[in-house]
Amino acid sequence: MAPRTLPSTWRQFEKLAREINRSNPPTEKQLSTLSDLTVRANRSRITHALETLFVQEYLGMDEVSVQFMGVAEAMTSGLTSAYNPEEKTILLNPLAIVRFIDECQRCMTAMSERGDEETFEHYRLDAYRAELSKLPSQMILFLALLQQVAELMDVTKADKRGSKSPVHEIEEDKPYLKLLWAFKQLEAVFREMKGISLRSEYSILWYEADWIRGRK
Repeated sequence: MAPRTLPSTWRQFEKLAREINRSNPPTEKQLSTLSDLTVRANRSRITHALETLFVQEYLGMDEVSVQFMGVAEAMTSGLTSAYNPEEKTILLNPLAIVRFIDECQRCMTAMSERGDEETFEHYRLDAYRAELSKLPSQMILFLALLQQVAELMDVTKADKRGSKSPVHEIEEDKPYLKLLWAFKQLEAVFREMKGISLRSEYSILWYEADWIRGRK
């Protein structure tokens, strides 16, 4: 992968996604441009690089590929990523990823105005999103991909000692746990590739031990 290929392509996706997300409805030209960009990206080595860096090293994921979601699906799906089991392909939705980026920014500005009626799990998730808003947008693309890996690997399943079968975390915890797992994997990749700490580089002030509430 050429060093500038992924960053420049993602900048194009992000700019176009913001235009489309603001439009009601988007123009034919915008959708046609998104379709062309998606086709070019899926034919390039970008997707192969994403597979190699973030997917295929995990157990059972060696045959899973990565593609950007087609325009029709991206327009109707609210998910940042999805999985096509027939084609064994993770699909990335740039429109939803940009919406997630914007939501993280809103979480940062709104943390001081939270209501007491919120659940602990909801507050924790939004507090974590606020911290992740410090990351460059391309990192959020990587997190979206790794969250789908987390879904496929069922990382919220915990083997409890003495239990006859695996126990899953409660549903309200899962979005946070998958996002936390994705960030930890992203940290490991950048530590190995570039020798940098994402927490130090972008001042991510998050210690998961401080956000655990015991259950009976």
